Amino acid sequence: MARAVFVVLLLIGAWWSLLLMQWVSIESEGIIGADLNQTMALLPAVGALAILMALYRRLPRALLLLGSISLITASSIALTLDLSSSPAVIEARERISGIAGGGEVAVTTTALPTIFGIAGLILAAVAGALIFTKPSQAKFQTESEELDARELWDEQSE
Repeated sequence: MARAVFVVLLLIGAWWSLLLMQWVSIESEGIIGADLNQTMALLPAVGALAILMALYRRLPRALLLLGSISLITASSIALTLDLSSSPAVIEARERISGIAGGGEVAVTTTALPTIFGIAGLILAAVAGALIFTKPSQAKFQTESEELDARELWDEQSE
């Protein structure tokens, strides 16, 4: 399970980096995804942290479920977000047009919100599937194993 968790964490990091690309362009100005919605920008970190904490074997299923829910929430925000009503877009439109409320300025969106949302839902499904995997067993030393080699001590004392 640990290897799968680390792979999922790497994929979440790559998915999270999609927020740093330009999602909306308003004439000559571009806005990245992290500026459009602060909640959407923070939920991948919550999901990654919850999934990482699941490795410590304290409520691993609940933490994996929490991580999946936060990934689903971030994805649903990206898929249902009305980009033209985002405060960052309105502010950019006001700055460009000089009119309060934005005026008639063309707003062009990229395909990144849809890609971000679908990829997040896939990652949430993978993280949710980790709930059903068996946690790896810790390897403990048995009492019959000697912790220090007596032969080595005997050789050194001669």
